[in-house]
Amino acid sequence: MKKKYKSIHNSSYSGKITNLFLNIDNGRTRTILIDNKWNKEIPFFIHEQLKVGDSLYKITESDFEYYMINSNRDTIKRDVNKFYRTKYFNKLKER
Repeated sequence: MKKKYKSIHNSSYSGKITNLFLNIDNGRTRTILIDNKWNKEIPFFIHEQLKVGDSLYKITESDFEYYMINSNRDTIKRDVNKFYRTKYFNKLKER
């Protein structure tokens, strides 16, 4: 649990959304392409609010990623580490 939590917590990335893959449906998630280089699975409810040209970022030592919507200058904040953080810190409390 600790290793997975720390891996997510310490990761960082950013980029512009270059494809929304509107024809690919993975159930509760959808795929986006970042900077024409790497795919990312995101929840459907966020995917439906995005457009090509919007961007996302996650900074090191954070459990959140941010989607920047250019059309209305809005930001969507998503907790990407809630599951592992909860498990990890609950395990620490049990000690």
